[in-house]
Amino acid sequence: DPLWNIVEVEDSPGVFGYRFYPDKLDGEGFFIAAFKKLGEGEIRSEKRDPKKKNSVSANDLKILDEWVDADGMATEPWQNEILLMPRRMQEMLPVLQKYLYLKSAGLRIGSIVRGELIPDHALALSGLVSNKIKRFDVGNENALRYLRREEISNVSLAAGWHLVVYNSLPLGWIKSLGTRINNYYPKEWRIRMKS
Repeated sequence: DPLWNIVEVEDSPGVFGYRFYPDKLDGEGFFIAAFKKLGEGEIRSEKRDPKKKNSVSANDLKILDEWVDADGMATEPWQNEILLMPRRMQEMLPVLQKYLYLKSAGLRIGSIVRGELIPDHALALSGLVSNKIKRFDVGNENALRYLRREEISNVSLAAGWHLVVYNSLPLGWIKSLGTRINNYYPKEWRIRMKS
């Protein structure tokens, strides 16, 4: 539609793209193109470096089993954390690591420190948290306090990790120490405005 001020370009016969020029639209200037995958490619296997630790220990897997419902998924150690990913993705990981800089791959579950999982925020939002993990249902006021990283008041919880849930939606993690509650909502995501 010409009213949108998006310019269609054809760089080669049948190869189209769309330019969002900053003088015609609000924004910084974008380009969009779409490609259609015609078939499955073959995965080139790469040998792993034998010096690198390339598996999660049996003890760590036992701990993860308490936390995550992930049948058919693979675990992968990654920069002091444990990732969860489809097995096919795990097979491709060495090839990707060889040719690309990977900032992240798979779902960050967390890190295991002294036999305890320190869960990552991504796990809380993933929908893969096991029903064995304690939930802490909050109302509107405590949900907002949690999202602001403020103290949640008038609450007594059993010691340990709890998944904070509002209207059946997971918000993140808290850890009850008995006398106080530590809020593990990411600092950079917190709500800064007061309502």
